[in-house]
Amino acid sequence: MGSRPFVRLTKLNRDTLLTFGTNLLVSGLGLTAGIALARALGPKGKGEVFTILLWPQTFAWLGSLGLENANVFSLGRSPESGRKVFANSLSVSLFGGLLIAGLGQFFIATLIRSNDPRVISLARVSLLVAPFLLFSNYLPSILQGSQRTDLFNLLRTANILVWVAPLIVLSLSSALSVQRAVFVWLATIGLTIGFGVSLVTKVTSLGAKPDPNLLKSSLAYGLKTHAGNASAQL
Repeated sequence: MGSRPFVRLTKLNRDTLLTFGTNLLVSGLGLTAGIALARALGPKGKGEVFTILLWPQTFAWLGSLGLENANVFSLGRSPESGRKVFANSLSVSLFGGLLIAGLGQFFIATLIRSNDPRVISLARVSLLVAPFLLFSNYLPSILQGSQRTDLFNLLRTANILVWVAPLIVLSLSSALSVQRAVFVWLATIGLTIGFGVSLVTKVTSLGAKPDPNLLKSSLAYGLKTHAGNASAQL
């Protein structure tokens, strides 16, 4: 019995180091993506790419309802609820994402303030993937809540890698454009979902039928934490 605290401490240290190392890697790859975009597109083109991608991600974050935090909390309290948590995440992604995609179309042109119709069009297309973007954001929380720090950080790393690697290849071959950068990002979402779901199957079975009671309590908890996070960002 005396060895168990040491084992838990060792796992905690390992998970902490793994997450810290992943944070450094993700930051470094993000910086590399910025360099590749600036090298190929110049400051103006790089700014257009980040502007196009900013608002879909911002809308998705605002519309996530804090379910990522709630998923971690629910699984920490009830590890066997993974199937229900997955199904709830899927349903919220679908309905919430469609609402975000629809409402965002009315505001995106005003928010971007660009005279280039190509930029506006690409931003509108990017908004259409809001349901998939939401779902891709929820998947890591299921792994984290299941205390699979290794899989959680693996998914984070894969997500940034499949975004950065094509940008580098296109940049080096002088084939990178604003449109192609946006399409790479769109493809990244799909690849992240596919890989993320395959990782989630390692910790729980998949479900498609939401649990109303768990969803109600998750949204209540999520909205409370989300409001605090949102106020801290403003």
